[in-house]
Amino acid sequence: MIIVVYFNGSCVKGRGFQLYDDTRRISNCYTRIMRETEFPQIRGKCERYGFEDLTLEDDFEEFFIANAFMLGHHDEFALSQIFFDLRCDNRSVYYYKNNESTNIIATRIRKPLICTAFSCFFLKNNSDPNQPYTVEGLGECSATKFKGIVCKRRVNITQAEIFPTMEELGSCRKTGRLVYDSAAQQYYCYLSMKAKTFKQSEEYCKNVGGIVATFNTKKEEHYIKKFLISNNGVYLVPIGCTVQNGKMILADKTSPDSLIARMNESDVRVQNGYCYYKRLQYTLGFLAFDNYFQAPCLAEYVRLTNVVCRIEGDAILDDEGEFEMESYFAPPVLHFGFGILFVSLLLSYCIVKTKPQPKPEEFHGYDTPPIYERPRRRAKPSKKDEVIYDEVGTPARPAGNRAKAEGKQFKEISVGTLPVFIRNILVASTFTLS
Repeated sequence: MIIVVYFNGSCVKGRGFQLYDDTRRISNCYTRIMRETEFPQIRGKCERYGFEDLTLEDDFEEFFIANAFMLGHHDEFALSQIFFDLRCDNRSVYYYKNNESTNIIATRIRKPLICTAFSCFFLKNNSDPNQPYTVEGLGECSATKFKGIVCKRRVNITQAEIFPTMEELGSCRKTGRLVYDSAAQQYYCYLSMKAKTFKQSEEYCKNVGGIVATFNTKKEEHYIKKFLISNNGVYLVPIGCTVQNGKMILADKTSPDSLIARMNESDVRVQNGYCYYKRLQYTLGFLAFDNYFQAPCLAEYVRLTNVVCRIEGDAILDDEGEFEMESYFAPPVLHFGFGILFVSLLLSYCIVKTKPQPKPEEFHGYDTPPIYERPRRRAKPSKKDEVIYDEVGTPARPAGNRAKAEGKQFKEISVGTLPVFIRNILVASTFTLS
């Protein structure tokens, strides 16, 4: 099994890439030197920088180099051709300078008709999604120029320096969150850690006995975005899935239909050789951006920020041997908040209902003519606004041109016939105007 690791300081002052082969227990460091060089001067040039000429020892390393330095790059540093130091003789025997095996690579090279000392081999970018690159061989490369070169060197590193262990991370109670899914009747431990690459994320979670979170259910996605990754900033979080023969397989072996449907809304399609991640952006405590993206699994230009590992089982307990349960639907903090809100509303309702209301007084008619509001900002009412009263104090008709017909009677509205709350509003407005 081969593991891809990115190092900040171990490989060319943070500008290189590291490939760790768990099977052979070796680790290689790769870097890119942007110097246009002609063949055959390109051979041996890496030695000036303390490296060796690039060799491709298997398909995985070949795919890694293509993705790291050629595919997916749209800047001036992208290489359209990557030279590697494969050689051949007139008997069509392929070999490296260090005589390492070339059987895997040699079977897929577009071989030159005649092999000489001036034959060269390189990876070529096709800009074709179905066949992104090919392995080319030219019989005569004397006039061939390369925009840049990729150099390689062997480094010594141990497994412990690469991946954390469960003992280093501590228990789930101290470093993560223990959650109970009532639907699945299962406990899950979630850990959020820093990670740079897809393979690194996978191995981090494997070392702590878990898998990369799949974001397959809305409950899990909501929980992660709410409680594990919620600080201000941008987060690139991998999704625990692989693609084989055009079909997506989730790390937890559940159906990916729901996840695929949501990815299709972001114009993300399932393709071989691609991995998937979420981009979350929080601003002022709110989730401002949430979308799905895809990238070649070994493309190191995608710098992931965090990985969320999900550990199944009920073996992680607190100091007293009991679970620290948190519900998917509402953690205890939310339960407490909703409880306070409900009690506050209930008390407010009871106070309003129990507050004594003044009894309405019985209405026996006016002792004096009803008071009509005079026009505001007028020191003296005009004739058209004057009201003529009859002998009993009832308004008979208005003066001036406001009456549509002579002698038209106005119907008086008795305040005592209105509902209590409307009458209180009218009384309050009367005091305000006065």
